[in-house]
Amino acid sequence: MGNNPYCYTFIDFGRPMQQLLTKLAETSPFKKRISDILSAFPERETQTTTTASANLEPLSKKEKQTLDLLCVGLSNQEIANQLFVSPNTVKTHVKNIYTKLQVKNRSQAINKARECNLV
Repeated sequence: MGNNPYCYTFIDFGRPMQQLLTKLAETSPFKKRISDILSAFPERETQTTTTASANLEPLSKKEKQTLDLLCVGLSNQEIANQLFVSPNTVKTHVKNIYTKLQVKNRSQAINKARECNLV
């Protein structure tokens, strides 16, 4: 990876981006650059991801809807408008999502949700 901070842009998208880049590397004229990015990804075993998702507490229907809208990039106010609830209710749902997914922020929640095939 070297000192290329652009790699983190790809890493933030997690395993789905890693899988996409792996497929792209097969036919791309930029194999070296893609290889550099792929080498920056942390090693993950599929079984670990599967086990992690199996150990998560299930999300309620509203939490799942909230998570879907988080993944689209909506703000708390926009999510509240979509779900016809107050922004404080959205904050509660988001807090519950973080707890259930065992994460600390939106980016982590989105990545974990994608890794566990929740969205």
